[in-house]
Amino acid sequence: MNGIQIDSATWPEEALPELETKVQETLKEHMRRAANRAQQNHVFQNQTGELEGSIRDLPVVGSFAGGTLETGITADADYTSHVIAKTGDDFLQRALDDGERELELALEEVIASAFNDT
Repeated sequence: MNGIQIDSATWPEEALPELETKVQETLKEHMRRAANRAQQNHVFQNQTGELEGSIRDLPVVGSFAGGTLETGITADADYTSHVIAKTGDDFLQRALDDGERELELALEEVIASAFNDT
């Protein structure tokens, strides 16, 4: 799995439910975009469509208020690691890296909004 992990901090109690929902929605949307980037931007030759078709976002697991949220993207084809090793292109990590700044800005906006609303 390639992904990110977010640890919680001290938040105003009244902001937690909405913040939890918005952070999870933001992560899910950005992982969906990362999976799409990985499907569209890889160096391997897509001969059967199996590897490209196996690329997907993973569910958001955990709780922001509880301490940790994790998510990411994966490719379920049995030979994914072989293709990455052979091509030297970790297309999954690259797809995450390409959207990293966008995700950071989106999360900053969600968190700032939660503080402004309390």
